[in-house]
Amino acid sequence: QVSTQSTWVQKGIMIGGEKYFALKADPTLLYGKKGAGGVCIAKSTQAMVVGIYAGGDGVNPANTNTAVEALRDYLVSVSY
Repeated sequence: QVSTQSTWVQKGIMIGGEKYFALKADPTLLYGKKGAGGVCIAKSTQAMVVGIYAGGDGVNPANTNTAVEALRDYLVSVSY
């Protein structure tokens, strides 16, 4: 289970040596931001789906979030 919102906001999110500021956290979803870039992490039953976007690469953060959440939803639908 993903930790509480306050824990993530206090500590941030470390991925690949980069620290992201936690914007939102709930038991299955975590959003983070660093400069113009960011990260979306979604938890299924057995997997963590991670989408990272670098600002200026033409990727819309909402599109990243939608893709990550859709993949998570698919994994949940097939019991994974």
